[in-house]
Amino acid sequence: MARLSLEEGHAADAETVIRKCKEQFHQDGQADDELAASVTLMEGLLDEGKPVEAAKEEQASRALAAKSTNQLNRLQFDLVSARVELAIGHMAAARPKLQRTLDSARAHLLLGIELETRLTLAELKRKLRTGSRGARRSRRIGKTCARQGIRPDRRQIPVGPHNDEKKSM
Repeated sequence: MARLSLEEGHAADAETVIRKCKEQFHQDGQADDELAASVTLMEGLLDEGKPVEAAKEEQASRALAAKSTNQLNRLQFDLVSARVELAIGHMAAARPKLQRTLDSARAHLLLGIELETRLTLAELKRKLRTGSRGARRSRRIGKTCARQGIRPDRRQIPVGPHNDEKKSM
């Protein structure tokens, strides 16, 4: 329900629901679900233009992410963590996080995470140098997403072990 609110552009409405879910997951000892809720909350905060709050949530969730045995959840956390760094202007901190996330996504054949990470790297490059090369790269990655049936909007990339086919990249 909260993810749907985010996708429809109602991030403020979703924030309350996500926080309640996150607390319930914490009380129930469902660490993976709590981490997934934190990732969704950080995405929503970024969408609302609240990078400082997203950074606070990222800081509070680091230990949870470090303990997670769910590779997909950890990569999603790492990706949104790098996006938080980008949003608060810490470009130098974002780059190595994104590269590690990209390498791990490739190693685990998680195409959705890989493409989303590549898009975020292109965004970083575009911010670092406002040339047209970054824009061309973003368009090229977007076309790759489209060919794979994945919308390049981070909230609409299917999650799960669906990426078991070999990549042509």
